Amino acid sequence: MNPAISELMDRSSMVELKVARIYDALSAVFKDDPALSSFWTLFAEAERYHSLILQLQKHLVDCRMVPPERIDDWRGDVETMIAYLDGQLQRLEGGAWRPTVAEAFALADHIENQVVEAQSHSFKMVDRSAIGDLVYRLHEEDLRHRDKLNEARSRFDPSFASPSVSEPDSA
Repeated sequence: MNPAISELMDRSSMVELKVARIYDALSAVFKDDPALSSFWTLFAEAERYHSLILQLQKHLVDCRMVPPERIDDWRGDVETMIAYLDGQLQRLEGGAWRPTVAEAFALADHIENQVVEAQSHSFKMVDRSAIGDLVYRLHEEDLRHRDKLNEARSRFDPSFASPSVSEPDSA
C-alpha cells in the first residue's frame, strides 16, 4: 500500500473518532436529559463504527487508481477537518463552551455536512473502484446519518425550522 494513502485513511479514521468525542462531550453536557444524552451517545457510537470501516477498508484501496496529484487535495480536506474538530473539542472538553440544544445541533449539523462534503470531494477525485464499495457505503450511511440528525433536531430543538448548512458561532 502507498504510505501516503495509508496515512490519509488513518487520518480520515481519526476524523471519525474526533467527531465521536464531540458527540460524547455533548452527551455529557445534556446528562440531565436522558433521551438527549442517549441520542448523542448513540451518534458517537456510529462515528466509532465509521472509524473502524475506514481502518478495514484502507487495506483494500487500490492505490494505482488514486492519482498522486489528488492525494494532496484529499490531505488538505482531512487536515482542515481535523483542525476544526480540534478547536471544537477544546471548547467543549475544556469547559469553555456549554452549548444550548440548538447550538449543539447546529454544531453537529455543520460537522456532518462538512464530512459529507469532504467525502463527495474525495469521490470526485478518484474512481469508486479505487476506494472500495465499503467506503462508498459509508458515504451513503453518512447521508442517512445527517437525515437522522435532522429528525432528532426537530424532536429536541423547538427552534429548529429547516436543515442548516451554516457554521455555528465560534465563541
